[in-house]
Amino acid sequence: MTQQNRFYLIFGLVLLGKMLFAGLVPITGDEAYFVVWANHPDYGYYDHPPMVAWLLLSLQWLGQNELSVRLPAILTNLLIALLIYQLLKPAADHPAHQEHTAKARLTALLFLLLPVSLYNVFITTDTPLILFSFLSALSLYKALQQDRLSYYLLAGVLLGAGVLSKYLVAALGVAYFTFFLFHPPARRHWKKFLLLLLCALPLTLLNLYWNYNHCWTNILFNLLNRNKQTGIGLGNLLLYLVTLLYLYTPLLFYYLYRQRDRIAQTGLAGVYWLYLGLVPLSLFALVALKKTVGLHWLFAFVPFLLIASYAVLTVGQLKRCLQLAVLFSVLHGIVFAGFILTPLELWSKARIYRSLVFGYKQKSILKQLAPYQQDYVFATDSYSPSAVMAFYRKRPVLVFGKGSYHGRQDDLNTDYRKLDGKNILVLSKSKRRLAGFVRFFATAELLTIKQQQAEFHLLLGQGFKYNVYHREILAKIRREYYPIPSFLPYNGCYFYQKYGK
Repeated sequence: MTQQNRFYLIFGLVLLGKMLFAGLVPITGDEAYFVVWANHPDYGYYDHPPMVAWLLLSLQWLGQNELSVRLPAILTNLLIALLIYQLLKPAADHPAHQEHTAKARLTALLFLLLPVSLYNVFITTDTPLILFSFLSALSLYKALQQDRLSYYLLAGVLLGAGVLSKYLVAALGVAYFTFFLFHPPARRHWKKFLLLLLCALPLTLLNLYWNYNHCWTNILFNLLNRNKQTGIGLGNLLLYLVTLLYLYTPLLFYYLYRQRDRIAQTGLAGVYWLYLGLVPLSLFALVALKKTVGLHWLFAFVPFLLIASYAVLTVGQLKRCLQLAVLFSVLHGIVFAGFILTPLELWSKARIYRSLVFGYKQKSILKQLAPYQQDYVFATDSYSPSAVMAFYRKRPVLVFGKGSYHGRQDDLNTDYRKLDGKNILVLSKSKRRLAGFVRFFATAELLTIKQQQAEFHLLLGQGFKYNVYHREILAKIRREYYPIPSFLPYNGCYFYQKYGK
Protein backbone atom coordinates (compact mmCIF):
# COMPACT_ATOMS: atom_id res chain seq x y z
CA MET A 1 0.00 0.00 0.00
CA THR A 2 1.36 3.41 -0.95
CA GLN A 3 1.84 6.20 1.58
CA GLN A 4 -0.95 8.11 -0.16
CA ASN A 5 -3.42 5.22 0.16
CA ARG A 6 -2.43 4.65 3.78
CA PHE A 7 -3.04 8.34 4.43
CA TYR A 8 -6.60 8.20 3.08
CA LEU A 9 -7.25 4.87 4.84
CA ILE A 10 -6.47 6.58 8.15
CA PHE A 11 -8.98 9.28 7.27
CA GLY A 12 -11.64 6.64 6.59
CA LEU A 13 -10.94 4.85 9.87
CA VAL A 14 -11.06 8.13 11.80
CA LEU A 15 -14.42 8.95 10.22
CA LEU A 16 -15.85 5.56 11.22
CA GLY A 17 -14.41 5.85 14.72
CA LYS A 18 -15.86 9.33 15.19
CA MET A 19 -19.30 8.18 14.03
CA LEU A 20 -19.19 5.19 16.39
CA PHE A 21 -18.13 7.36 19.33
CA ALA A 22 -20.80 9.96 18.51
CA GLY A 23 -23.50 7.31 18.35
CA LEU A 24 -22.59 5.71 21.68
CA VAL A 25 -22.46 8.83 23.86
CA PRO A 26 -25.84 10.33 24.83
CA ILE A 27 -26.57 13.91 23.91
CA THR A 28 -25.09 16.44 26.32
CA GLY A 29 -26.99 19.36 27.84
CA ASP A 30 -25.24 22.00 25.75
CA GLU A 31 -25.74 20.04 22.52
CA ALA A 32 -29.44 19.59 23.25
CA TYR A 33 -29.62 23.29 24.07
CA PHE A 34 -28.38 24.16 20.58
CA VAL A 35 -31.01 21.85 19.12
CA VAL A 36 -33.58 23.91 21.05
CA TRP A 37 -32.17 26.95 19.24
CA ALA A 38 -32.53 25.23 15.88
CA ASN A 39 -36.15 24.38 16.71
CA HIS A 40 -36.77 28.13 17.15
CA PRO A 41 -35.21 29.61 13.97
CA ASP A 42 -33.89 33.12 14.52
CA TYR A 43 -30.95 35.34 13.56
CA GLY A 44 -29.68 35.45 17.14
CA TYR A 45 -29.99 33.74 20.53
CA TYR A 46 -29.56 34.61 24.20
CA ASP A 47 -26.04 33.22 24.70
CA HIS A 48 -24.38 33.48 21.30
CA PRO A 49 -24.87 34.40 17.64
CA PRO A 50 -26.89 31.94 15.52
CA MET A 51 -24.49 30.01 13.28
CA VAL A 52 -24.55 26.69 15.18
CA ALA A 53 -28.37 26.73 15.11
CA TRP A 54 -28.33 27.44 11.37
CA LEU A 55 -26.04 24.44 10.83
CA LEU A 56 -28.38 22.19 12.79
CA LEU A 57 -31.42 23.65 11.05
CA SER A 58 -29.92 22.78 7.65
CA LEU A 59 -29.56 19.13 8.76
CA GLN A 60 -33.02 18.61 10.22
CA TRP A 61 -34.01 16.59 7.16
CA LEU A 62 -31.77 13.85 8.61
CA GLY A 63 -33.88 13.75 11.76
CA GLN A 64 -32.72 14.62 15.27
CA ASN A 65 -30.53 11.95 16.81
CA GLU A 66 -27.07 11.90 18.34
CA LEU A 67 -25.31 11.14 15.06
CA SER A 68 -27.12 13.63 12.83
CA VAL A 69 -26.78 16.47 15.36
CA ARG A 70 -23.04 15.81 15.69
CA LEU A 71 -22.38 15.43 11.97
CA PRO A 72 -20.97 18.98 11.53
CA ALA A 73 -18.51 18.42 14.37
CA ILE A 74 -17.53 15.01 13.00
CA LEU A 75 -16.80 16.37 9.53
CA THR A 76 -15.24 19.74 10.41
CA ASN A 77 -11.86 18.48 11.65
CA LEU A 78 -11.65 15.92 8.84
CA LEU A 79 -12.25 18.66 6.29
CA ILE A 80 -9.66 20.95 7.85
CA ALA A 81 -7.09 18.13 7.92
CA LEU A 82 -7.68 17.51 4.20
CA LEU A 83 -7.38 21.22 3.47
CA ILE A 84 -4.11 21.35 5.41
CA TYR A 85 -2.79 18.52 3.28
CA GLN A 86 -3.91 20.13 0.03
CA LEU A 87 -2.39 23.44 1.10
CA LEU A 88 1.01 22.03 2.04
CA LYS A 89 1.66 19.27 -0.47
CA PRO A 90 3.63 20.21 -3.60
CA ALA A 91 1.55 20.90 -6.68
CA ALA A 92 3.49 18.37 -8.77
CA ASP A 93 4.14 14.76 -7.76
CA HIS A 94 7.89 14.58 -8.33
CA PRO A 95 10.59 12.54 -6.55
CA ALA A 96 12.31 15.78 -5.56
CA HIS A 97 9.18 16.77 -3.65
CA GLN A 98 8.85 13.57 -1.61
CA GLU A 99 10.07 15.17 1.62
CA HIS A 100 7.58 18.04 1.36
CA THR A 101 4.76 15.63 0.53
CA ALA A 102 5.66 13.50 3.55
CA LYS A 103 5.70 16.60 5.78
CA ALA A 104 2.30 17.67 4.44
CA ARG A 105 0.83 14.25 5.28
CA LEU A 106 2.39 14.25 8.74
CA THR A 107 1.12 17.76 9.52
CA ALA A 108 -2.42 16.91 8.42
CA LEU A 109 -2.38 13.68 10.43
CA LEU A 110 -0.92 15.45 13.46
CA PHE A 111 -3.87 17.83 13.46
CA LEU A 112 -6.35 15.00 12.90
CA LEU A 113 -4.98 12.64 15.56
CA LEU A 114 -4.42 15.07 18.41
CA PRO A 115 -6.92 14.08 21.13
CA VAL A 116 -8.76 17.41 20.89
CA SER A 117 -9.42 16.76 17.20
CA LEU A 118 -9.91 13.01 17.25
CA TYR A 119 -12.49 12.93 20.04
CA ASN A 120 -14.15 16.25 19.32
CA VAL A 121 -17.50 14.99 18.00
CA PHE A 122 -19.74 17.24 20.10
CA ILE A 123 -21.67 20.03 18.41
CA THR A 124 -20.96 23.38 20.03
CA THR A 125 -20.68 27.02 19.05
CA ASP A 126 -16.99 26.24 18.51
CA THR A 127 -17.82 23.95 15.57
CA PRO A 128 -18.71 26.71 13.08
CA LEU A 129 -16.07 28.97 14.66
CA ILE A 130 -13.36 26.37 13.91
CA LEU A 131 -14.62 25.93 10.35
CA PHE A 132 -15.02 29.58 9.36
CA SER A 133 -11.87 30.74 11.14
CA PHE A 134 -9.78 28.25 9.19
CA LEU A 135 -11.50 28.97 5.87
CA SER A 136 -11.03 32.71 6.39
CA ALA A 137 -7.35 32.27 7.29
CA LEU A 138 -6.82 29.99 4.30
CA SER A 139 -8.49 32.50 1.95
CA LEU A 140 -6.33 35.36 3.26
CA TYR A 141 -3.22 33.22 2.82
CA LYS A 142 -4.22 32.58 -0.80
CA ALA A 143 -4.89 36.30 -1.22
CA LEU A 144 -1.39 37.17 -0.01
CA GLN A 145 0.16 34.40 -2.09
CA GLN A 146 -1.56 35.29 -5.34
CA ASP A 147 -2.45 38.95 -4.71
CA ARG A 148 -6.04 38.27 -5.74
CA LEU A 149 -8.74 40.66 -4.56
CA SER A 150 -11.43 37.95 -4.66
CA TYR A 151 -9.63 35.99 -1.93
CA TYR A 152 -9.44 39.08 0.30
CA LEU A 153 -13.19 39.57 -0.11
CA LEU A 154 -13.87 35.91 0.59
CA ALA A 155 -11.69 36.00 3.71
CA GLY A 156 -13.76 38.93 4.96
CA VAL A 157 -17.10 37.23 4.37
CA LEU A 158 -15.84 34.12 6.15
CA LEU A 159 -14.58 36.23 9.04
CA GLY A 160 -18.11 37.68 9.27
CA ALA A 161 -19.47 34.12 9.38
CA GLY A 162 -17.08 33.57 12.29
CA VAL A 163 -18.61 36.57 14.06
CA LEU A 164 -22.01 34.87 13.69
CA SER A 165 -20.46 31.76 15.27
CA LYS A 166 -18.75 32.99 18.42
CA TYR A 167 -17.11 36.18 19.66
CA LEU A 168 -13.77 34.42 20.12
CA VAL A 169 -13.27 35.10 16.40
CA ALA A 170 -12.10 38.53 17.58
CA ALA A 171 -8.76 36.88 18.42
CA LEU A 172 -8.35 35.96 14.75
CA GLY A 173 -9.19 39.54 13.75
CA VAL A 174 -6.50 40.83 16.11
CA ALA A 175 -4.03 38.35 14.60
CA TYR A 176 -4.84 39.65 11.11
CA PHE A 177 -4.37 43.24 12.24
CA THR A 178 -1.08 42.44 13.98
CA PHE A 179 0.24 40.64 10.91
CA PHE A 180 -0.58 43.56 8.58
CA LEU A 181 0.84 46.04 11.07
CA PHE A 182 4.17 44.38 11.85
CA HIS A 183 5.00 42.24 8.79
CA PRO A 184 6.56 44.65 6.27
CA PRO A 185 5.56 42.83 3.04
CA ALA A 186 1.93 42.71 4.22
CA ARG A 187 1.80 46.45 4.92
CA ARG A 188 1.77 47.12 1.20
CA HIS A 189 -1.70 45.51 1.05
CA TRP A 190 -3.34 47.45 3.88
CA LYS A 191 -6.05 48.84 1.58
CA LYS A 192 -7.09 45.30 0.63
CA PHE A 193 -7.10 44.41 4.31
CA LEU A 194 -9.57 47.24 4.87
CA LEU A 195 -11.74 45.75 2.13
CA LEU A 196 -11.56 42.42 3.99
CA LEU A 197 -12.86 44.10 7.13
CA LEU A 198 -15.64 45.81 5.15
CA CYS A 199 -16.76 42.41 3.83
CA ALA A 200 -17.00 41.13 7.41
CA LEU A 201 -19.10 44.12 8.41
CA PRO A 202 -22.58 43.13 7.08
CA LEU A 203 -22.79 39.92 9.12
CA THR A 204 -21.35 41.73 12.13
CA LEU A 205 -24.04 44.40 11.79
CA LEU A 206 -26.70 41.68 11.51
CA ASN A 207 -25.64 40.39 14.93
CA LEU A 208 -25.67 43.92 16.36
CA TYR A 209 -29.14 44.47 14.91
CA TRP A 210 -30.47 41.33 16.63
CA ASN A 211 -29.02 42.53 19.93
CA TYR A 212 -30.50 45.99 19.38
CA ASN A 213 -33.91 44.36 19.07
CA HIS A 214 -33.40 41.84 21.88
CA CYS A 215 -32.13 43.60 25.02
CA TRP A 216 -28.46 43.26 23.87
CA THR A 217 -28.58 39.86 25.55
CA ASN A 218 -25.80 37.83 23.92
CA ILE A 219 -23.39 40.77 23.96
CA LEU A 220 -24.11 41.56 27.62
CA PHE A 221 -23.95 37.84 28.47
CA ASN A 222 -20.50 37.43 26.95
CA LEU A 223 -19.00 40.73 28.08
CA LEU A 224 -20.70 41.28 31.44
CA ASN A 225 -22.88 38.57 33.01
CA ARG A 226 -20.40 35.72 32.70
CA ASN A 227 -17.42 37.82 33.80
CA LYS A 228 -18.61 39.18 37.14
CA GLN A 229 -16.56 36.76 39.24
CA THR A 230 -13.11 37.52 37.83
CA GLY A 231 -9.92 38.55 39.55
CA ILE A 232 -6.20 38.52 38.83
CA GLY A 233 -4.52 35.25 39.76
CA LEU A 234 -1.49 33.26 38.59
CA GLY A 235 -3.28 29.95 39.14
CA ASN A 236 -5.38 30.38 36.01
CA LEU A 237 -2.29 31.33 33.98
CA LEU A 238 -0.47 28.20 35.14
CA LEU A 239 -3.51 26.11 34.24
CA TYR A 240 -3.55 27.77 30.80
CA LEU A 241 0.11 26.91 30.18
CA VAL A 242 -0.57 23.29 31.14
CA THR A 243 -3.55 23.34 28.75
CA LEU A 244 -1.28 24.44 25.91
CA LEU A 245 1.13 21.58 26.61
CA TYR A 246 -1.80 19.17 26.65
CA LEU A 247 -3.21 20.61 23.46
CA TYR A 248 -0.10 20.51 21.28
CA THR A 249 2.11 18.07 23.24
CA PRO A 250 5.33 19.39 24.87
CA LEU A 251 7.43 17.93 22.05
CA LEU A 252 6.01 20.30 19.44
CA PHE A 253 6.85 23.36 21.54
CA TYR A 254 10.34 21.97 22.17
CA TYR A 255 11.03 21.55 18.45
CA LEU A 256 9.58 24.97 17.62
CA TYR A 257 11.83 26.54 20.23
CA ARG A 258 14.87 24.77 18.81
CA GLN A 259 14.00 25.92 15.28
CA ARG A 260 12.89 29.44 16.26
CA ASP A 261 15.66 31.10 14.23
CA ARG A 262 14.45 29.45 11.03
CA ILE A 263 10.91 30.89 11.16
CA ALA A 264 11.94 34.27 9.72
CA GLN A 265 13.61 32.48 6.80
CA THR A 266 10.43 30.68 5.74
CA GLY A 267 8.71 33.82 4.44
CA LEU A 268 4.94 33.88 4.17
CA ALA A 269 4.66 30.09 4.52
CA GLY A 270 5.82 30.19 8.13
CA VAL A 271 5.49 33.76 9.39
CA TYR A 272 1.81 34.21 8.47
CA TRP A 273 0.67 31.04 10.22
CA LEU A 274 2.90 31.75 13.21
CA TYR A 275 1.21 35.12 13.67
CA LEU A 276 -2.21 33.46 13.47
CA GLY A 277 -1.14 30.83 15.99
CA LEU A 278 0.77 32.88 18.55
CA VAL A 279 -1.24 36.12 18.67
CA PRO A 280 -4.50 34.43 19.84
CA LEU A 281 -2.56 32.25 22.29
CA SER A 282 -0.88 35.37 23.70
CA LEU A 283 -4.23 37.15 24.03
CA PHE A 284 -5.67 34.19 25.91
CA ALA A 285 -2.64 34.22 28.21
CA LEU A 286 -3.58 37.79 29.18
CA VAL A 287 -7.19 36.71 29.73
CA ALA A 288 -5.92 33.83 31.90
CA LEU A 289 -4.60 36.39 34.37
CA LYS A 290 -8.25 37.31 35.07
CA LYS A 291 -10.26 34.13 34.53
CA THR A 292 -10.07 30.49 33.51
CA VAL A 293 -9.49 29.95 29.79
CA GLY A 294 -11.37 26.85 28.73
CA LEU A 295 -9.72 24.27 26.50
CA HIS A 296 -12.44 24.81 23.90
CA TRP A 297 -11.39 28.46 23.54
CA LEU A 298 -8.28 27.26 21.72
CA PHE A 299 -9.84 24.79 19.27
CA ALA A 300 -10.19 27.25 16.38
CA PHE A 301 -6.51 28.22 16.54
CA VAL A 302 -4.95 24.75 16.73
CA PRO A 303 -4.30 24.34 12.96
CA PHE A 304 -2.32 27.56 12.58
CA LEU A 305 0.61 26.67 14.81
CA LEU A 306 0.78 23.21 13.23
CA ILE A 307 1.01 24.68 9.73
CA ALA A 308 3.77 27.03 10.95
CA SER A 309 5.54 23.94 12.32
CA TYR A 310 5.48 22.37 8.85
CA ALA A 311 7.65 25.21 7.60
CA VAL A 312 10.53 24.59 10.03
CA LEU A 313 10.31 21.05 11.44
CA THR A 314 11.96 18.08 9.75
CA VAL A 315 10.20 14.88 8.71
CA GLY A 316 11.74 13.10 11.68
CA GLN A 317 10.58 15.74 14.14
CA LEU A 318 7.04 15.72 12.75
CA LYS A 319 7.00 11.91 12.95
CA ARG A 320 7.98 11.97 16.60
CA CYS A 321 5.29 14.58 17.35
CA LEU A 322 2.74 12.41 15.53
CA GLN A 323 3.81 9.29 17.43
CA LEU A 324 3.40 11.08 20.75
CA ALA A 325 -0.02 12.43 19.69
CA VAL A 326 -1.16 8.93 18.66
CA LEU A 327 0.05 7.45 21.96
CA PHE A 328 -1.78 10.18 23.85
CA SER A 329 -4.96 9.59 21.83
CA VAL A 330 -4.80 5.83 22.40
CA LEU A 331 -4.61 6.43 26.16
CA HIS A 332 -7.65 8.69 25.88
CA GLY A 333 -9.44 6.02 23.86
CA ILE A 334 -8.80 3.38 26.53
CA VAL A 335 -10.27 5.67 29.18
CA PHE A 336 -13.30 6.57 27.04
CA ALA A 337 -13.93 2.94 26.08
CA GLY A 338 -13.72 1.85 29.70
CA PHE A 339 -16.17 4.58 30.69
CA ILE A 340 -18.67 3.77 27.93
CA LEU A 341 -18.52 -0.01 28.38
CA THR A 342 -18.67 0.04 32.18
CA PRO A 343 -22.17 -0.78 33.55
CA LEU A 344 -23.84 2.28 35.03
CA GLU A 345 -24.32 0.56 38.37
CA LEU A 346 -20.58 0.58 39.00
CA TRP A 347 -20.77 4.38 39.20
CA SER A 348 -23.58 4.36 41.75
CA LYS A 349 -21.38 5.79 44.52
CA ALA A 350 -20.05 8.63 42.38
CA ARG A 351 -21.44 12.16 42.62
CA ILE A 352 -22.12 12.18 38.88
CA TYR A 353 -24.24 9.02 38.99
CA ARG A 354 -27.62 10.74 38.71
CA SER A 355 -26.35 12.85 35.83
CA LEU A 356 -25.15 9.71 34.05
CA VAL A 357 -28.47 7.98 34.57
CA PHE A 358 -30.33 11.07 33.42
CA GLY A 359 -28.33 11.08 30.18
CA TYR A 360 -28.18 7.38 29.41
CA LYS A 361 -31.68 6.48 30.62
CA GLN A 362 -33.59 9.55 29.48
CA LYS A 363 -36.07 7.53 27.39
CA SER A 364 -36.88 5.32 30.38
CA ILE A 365 -37.40 8.38 32.58
CA LEU A 366 -39.78 9.82 29.99
CA LYS A 367 -41.75 6.56 30.02
CA GLN A 368 -42.24 6.98 33.77
CA LEU A 369 -43.50 10.52 33.15
CA ALA A 370 -45.77 9.54 30.25
CA PRO A 371 -48.97 9.31 32.41
CA TYR A 372 -48.68 13.05 33.12
CA GLN A 373 -48.00 14.40 29.65
CA GLN A 374 -51.66 15.02 28.75
CA ASP A 375 -52.47 17.06 31.84
CA TYR A 376 -49.19 18.81 32.63
CA VAL A 377 -46.74 21.16 30.96
CA PHE A 378 -43.28 19.63 31.49
CA ALA A 379 -40.43 21.62 33.06
CA THR A 380 -37.16 21.21 34.97
CA ASP A 381 -35.28 23.67 37.16
CA SER A 382 -32.28 24.14 34.84
CA TYR A 383 -31.62 24.68 31.13
CA SER A 384 -29.46 21.58 30.63
CA PRO A 385 -31.95 18.90 31.80
CA SER A 386 -34.78 20.81 30.09
CA ALA A 387 -32.89 20.74 26.79
CA VAL A 388 -32.00 17.03 27.12
CA MET A 389 -35.60 16.10 27.93
CA ALA A 390 -36.86 18.21 25.03
CA PHE A 391 -34.40 16.48 22.67
CA TYR A 392 -35.64 12.99 23.51
CA ARG A 393 -39.24 13.99 24.07
CA LYS A 394 -39.44 15.94 20.78
CA ARG A 395 -41.52 18.53 22.59
CA PRO A 396 -40.58 21.67 24.57
CA VAL A 397 -39.62 21.42 28.24
CA LEU A 398 -39.65 24.70 30.19
CA VAL A 399 -37.10 26.04 32.64
CA PHE A 400 -38.95 26.72 35.91
CA GLY A 401 -37.46 29.03 38.53
CA LYS A 402 -34.67 31.57 38.41
CA GLY A 403 -32.03 29.37 36.76
CA SER A 404 -28.55 30.79 36.13
CA TYR A 405 -26.93 33.35 33.85
CA HIS A 406 -26.23 30.47 31.42
CA GLY A 407 -28.81 29.07 29.04
CA ARG A 408 -31.59 31.63 29.36
CA GLN A 409 -33.02 31.03 25.87
CA ASP A 410 -36.21 29.84 27.56
CA ASP A 411 -36.85 33.49 28.49
CA LEU A 412 -37.44 34.06 24.77
CA ASN A 413 -39.26 30.80 24.06
CA THR A 414 -41.72 30.70 26.99
CA ASP A 415 -44.44 33.18 27.97
CA TYR A 416 -45.46 32.45 31.56
CA ARG A 417 -48.50 34.69 31.22
CA LYS A 418 -50.07 32.02 29.02
CA LEU A 419 -49.51 29.36 31.70
CA ASP A 420 -51.61 31.10 34.36
CA GLY A 421 -53.90 28.48 35.92
CA LYS A 422 -52.25 25.58 34.05
CA ASN A 423 -50.77 22.41 35.53
CA ILE A 424 -46.98 22.14 35.47
CA LEU A 425 -44.76 19.13 36.20
CA VAL A 426 -41.27 20.12 37.39
CA LEU A 427 -38.48 17.53 37.48
CA SER A 428 -35.42 18.14 39.66
CA LYS A 429 -32.56 16.38 41.39
CA SER A 430 -33.27 18.54 44.46
CA LYS A 431 -36.36 17.82 46.55
CA ARG A 432 -35.63 20.89 48.64
CA ARG A 433 -35.72 23.17 45.61
CA LEU A 434 -39.04 21.71 44.48
CA ALA A 435 -40.48 22.33 47.93
CA GLY A 436 -39.72 26.01 47.37
CA PHE A 437 -41.86 25.96 44.21
CA VAL A 438 -45.03 24.76 45.96
CA ARG A 439 -46.12 28.35 46.67
CA PHE A 440 -46.53 29.01 42.94
CA PHE A 441 -49.49 26.62 42.65
CA ALA A 442 -52.99 26.34 44.08
CA THR A 443 -52.20 22.74 45.05
CA ALA A 444 -49.04 20.70 44.61
CA GLU A 445 -47.77 17.20 45.23
CA LEU A 446 -44.16 16.06 45.63
CA LEU A 447 -43.19 12.62 44.32
CA THR A 448 -39.99 10.65 43.86
CA ILE A 449 -39.21 8.35 40.94
CA LYS A 450 -36.28 5.97 40.61
CA GLN A 451 -34.27 4.89 37.62
CA GLN A 452 -31.48 2.37 38.23
CA GLN A 453 -31.47 3.34 41.92
CA ALA A 454 -31.00 7.04 41.09
CA GLU A 455 -33.68 9.26 42.60
CA PHE A 456 -35.39 12.11 40.76
CA HIS A 457 -38.01 14.34 42.30
CA LEU A 458 -41.26 15.60 40.80
CA LEU A 459 -43.51 18.47 41.63
CA LEU A 460 -47.02 18.07 40.25
CA GLY A 461 -48.38 21.59 40.44
CA GLN A 462 -52.04 22.35 39.71
CA GLY A 463 -53.23 25.88 39.09
CA PHE A 464 -50.10 27.90 38.34
CA LYS A 465 -50.16 31.30 40.08
CA TYR A 466 -48.62 33.62 37.52
CA ASN A 467 -48.90 36.75 39.68
CA VAL A 468 -46.91 35.17 42.52
CA TYR A 469 -44.33 33.76 40.11
CA HIS A 470 -43.99 37.15 38.43
CA ARG A 471 -43.42 38.92 41.73
CA GLU A 472 -40.96 36.44 43.22
CA ILE A 473 -39.12 35.00 40.20
CA LEU A 474 -39.60 37.04 37.02
CA ALA A 475 -38.97 40.36 38.77
CA LYS A 476 -35.66 39.00 40.13
CA ILE A 477 -34.68 37.70 36.69
CA ARG A 478 -35.41 41.12 35.18
CA ARG A 479 -33.24 42.89 37.74
CA GLU A 480 -30.34 40.45 37.56
CA TYR A 481 -30.14 39.47 33.90
CA TYR A 482 -31.84 42.27 31.96
CA PRO A 483 -30.43 45.58 33.22
CA ILE A 484 -29.66 47.33 29.92
CA PRO A 485 -26.90 49.94 30.42
CA SER A 486 -28.17 53.48 29.90
CA PHE A 487 -25.64 54.18 27.14
CA LEU A 488 -27.07 51.37 24.95
CA PRO A 489 -30.07 52.31 22.82
CA TYR A 490 -32.48 49.46 22.12
CA ASN A 491 -35.49 48.94 19.94
CA GLY A 492 -37.12 46.22 21.97
CA CYS A 493 -36.66 43.79 24.82
CA TYR A 494 -38.75 40.63 24.81
CA PHE A 495 -38.55 40.31 28.59
CA TYR A 496 -39.84 43.84 29.18
CA GLN A 497 -42.56 43.38 26.58
CA LYS A 498 -43.85 40.22 28.30
CA TYR A 499 -43.36 41.00 31.96
CA GLY A 500 -42.89 44.75 32.25
CA LYS A 501 -39.85 46.92 32.89
